[in-house]
Amino acid sequence: MNHSNDLLANLRQESPDRIVIEGRIALERALAAGVPVAYAAGLAPQLERLSWPEHTTLTAMSRDELDTLVGFSFHRGVVGALPRDHWQPSIPSNVGPMFLGVALFGLADPSNIGAIIRSAAAFGPDAVFVDDGSADPFSRRSTRAAMAANFCIPVCVVERRSLIDALRARVCGLRVIAFSAEGDTEVQTVTSSRPELLVFGHEGWGLPTEILERSDLRVQIPTPGSIGSLIVAMTAAIALYQLASKPPLTGAKV
Repeated sequence: MNHSNDLLANLRQESPDRIVIEGRIALERALAAGVPVAYAAGLAPQLERLSWPEHTTLTAMSRDELDTLVGFSFHRGVVGALPRDHWQPSIPSNVGPMFLGVALFGLADPSNIGAIIRSAAAFGPDAVFVDDGSADPFSRRSTRAAMAANFCIPVCVVERRSLIDALRARVCGLRVIAFSAEGDTEVQTVTSSRPELLVFGHEGWGLPTEILERSDLRVQIPTPGSIGSLIVAMTAAIALYQLASKPPLTGAKV
């Protein structure tokens, strides 16, 4: 086992040049997805339990050393890193009539982005698109919240103004479904009719007007209790359960 490099230095600070993956389960998931982890550090038993690529540089540490490296003790014994440009997902080339995508516009909280990606990986849409006005879906916090699900499904950072046009040009008949607290259709009445793109917006003020105006359907999740709306990660989980986990009906109408 060798010494790590700067990718595993100063982990308390986010870096746009690296991806950090924490914990054995997350690293198992990332490695199974083919992520080229370049450097890893951790307790020797944890390092030995994982199947590393030949090129990965490993550094065994004591628990105190690992606590100091990671910045806190909740690290599950192992942490890995790779240069950001070594993992660049792209829009799937096989989009077709059964396409189902998720798009996030202007989300500020990387933990929400990670939670949504984890729900997406659970329910199986073809891709998650994160616009360039959102937090980084491969930041340390996003990856932690996603439990590395951001490597198990294509997660693409895209330009806000071009995404819907680009997808509509590639996917004939794409239906864009916007989730909004002011939506005029309740989610339980919606039947999936693919191809579809489910879109979600900022935690405070929701979707940009330009996106709402280009949607085909505006959907709300009714909340009869004292809270008027749900957090966006929960909204996305409910939406995915409703529209992704059940067989779509060809030509179904709302």
